[in-house]
Amino acid sequence: MNLVITESKREDIDDLEGRLRDIDLLEVSSFGVSPKEALLEGLDGMVFTAKDKDDNVVCMFGSADSEVKGTGVVWMLGSGLVEKYSKDVLRLTRDCVRKICKPYTCVYNYIHQSNEKSIRWLKWCGFNVGSQVHQFGGQNFHYFHKDLNNV
Repeated sequence: MNLVITESKREDIDDLEGRLRDIDLLEVSSFGVSPKEALLEGLDGMVFTAKDKDDNVVCMFGSADSEVKGTGVVWMLGSGLVEKYSKDVLRLTRDCVRKICKPYTCVYNYIHQSNEKSIRWLKWCGFNVGSQVHQFGGQNFHYFHKDLNNV
């Protein structure tokens, strides 16, 4: 295994914020926040970091309480290293996704319609990705969710 998953720390944000994938930059900016702001907001919840053998942050992901009781918002932001370690990311994050979803009856978020690889990953992790288009910051997004009542 080429990656290690750890609980996220503030230093992980410093490493990742300037190296986000273009699609992640587009998603973050569409919601009117900077990469640093988005990652700092994420630290309020359950957050994990995947790092390579050289201690480079590959991605950060997590969940946080939403405004609706019992539901959570899930997210992932990654560097270009996600592509290099795609198989390891798939293997390791699936179990972590179960963990970050566990406190909730339903988790959700929005994903840019052109983020095809992440949409496939979400479906592989058991999320439902809607076909209806929602606009944020002039960009097209799809709502995705996972109902956890029967999991």
